[in-house]
Amino acid sequence: MKLLIKNVTVSDLASSHNGKTLDILLEDGKIIDMGTDLNSSANEVIDEKGLYISPGAFDLIGSIPEPGEEYKESLISGMKAAQNGGFSAIGLVPHYLSPCDSLEKVQYLKNSANYTGVDIHPIGALTKGLKGENMSELYDMQTQGAIAFSENRAFLTNTEVMKTAVEYSRIFNGTIFSFPYDMSICKDAMVNEGKISVYLGMKGNPSISEVMGIDRDISIAKYTEGRIHFACISTKEGVEKIRLAKTEGLKITASVPINNIYFTDEHLLGFDQNLKVIPPIRSNEDKDALIEGILDGTIDCIVSNHHPQDTDAKKCEFTVAQNGAIAYQTTIPAAYEVLKDKLSIDDFTNIFTHRAKQTVNMPVESIEAGNTANVTLFTLNDSYKFTSEQILSKSANSPYINATFTWKAYGIYNKKQWTKV
Repeated sequence: MKLLIKNVTVSDLASSHNGKTLDILLEDGKIIDMGTDLNSSANEVIDEKGLYISPGAFDLIGSIPEPGEEYKESLISGMKAAQNGGFSAIGLVPHYLSPCDSLEKVQYLKNSANYTGVDIHPIGALTKGLKGENMSELYDMQTQGAIAFSENRAFLTNTEVMKTAVEYSRIFNGTIFSFPYDMSICKDAMVNEGKISVYLGMKGNPSISEVMGIDRDISIAKYTEGRIHFACISTKEGVEKIRLAKTEGLKITASVPINNIYFTDEHLLGFDQNLKVIPPIRSNEDKDALIEGILDGTIDCIVSNHHPQDTDAKKCEFTVAQNGAIAYQTTIPAAYEVLKDKLSIDDFTNIFTHRAKQTVNMPVESIEAGNTANVTLFTLNDSYKFTSEQILSKSANSPYINATFTWKAYGIYNKKQWTKV
């Protein structure tokens, strides 16, 4: 199939064509030609006013609970939602019911995406069965396509195993994820600790629960000289710790969930169960520090932290509702609303493309003739409202219902497939 995209503006800081508006011809998974007034016997021609093209966007952290809880989200529904949100690739943390802790399970997840336009990049279970005791087959899993390793979204309290894993991963340049929330000091916490938790009369999750985990794992990174990614950072203090550690040349990266730069704990005054998430939505001061961390590169990328929960898990009292929110369809649009007055469109695009993949040493092919075609097309033309009717996930636990956005995915070309969203 030949696909000709007319009058499209390139948004790719690594491309020699960045910022140019031109025609691009795609065929058989490759960028065949780029220029002006291209003529071709293309099977399909796209000529949309105000269209942009970027390398395929990548979501580093999300979860799809298959096998085990397909009623919340299946691989098929999750990939459709991700594609609709502009992602051509997603990273999946291991699910507690059937953790990805062997090379066979890595292969299963990779193969599940073979016939879709979305790539699945498994994040392997750091320990067997996510039990925090015995290290999984890290090297074997990475050779089969695991991009990193984590304990689901949990903090690995076994410091010896964590140190050994980071040290061992140096052999094959692997990346260990740290979700630095030491829940042992905030058991049964509901929301961020602060004025809002006092007002709501709910137990708060203090920033120290994150800071203590960051301190420990920075020490491990320094001692082992291994690679650690601090996943889903949420506090001002956490940003400051990571910023300082980066100046020391440690091999560390960091990400922030979209919820933590879009909302603050003041939004919890409406008791929206969909805002009950881990890490918790924190204060305005934390939000501002996280945004500054994105702007100065302390935080490498923004992630969906997509975490589907069914109706029974959310439509109940806030105190018993399960943590989690879906976000594949709304992550990039919401991030653009937060950052559009602070970054150029090309710097913004870079967060979800080159910066996201570089955190786990994944290559990104820039938009150049002869390169593989893995691209996201999007528009910024008109504002639109995200409604519950637009949700493609099996679960509907989105805190973004009726939010107004301007960034909108137009389509994905990946693995020789074109999908208009």
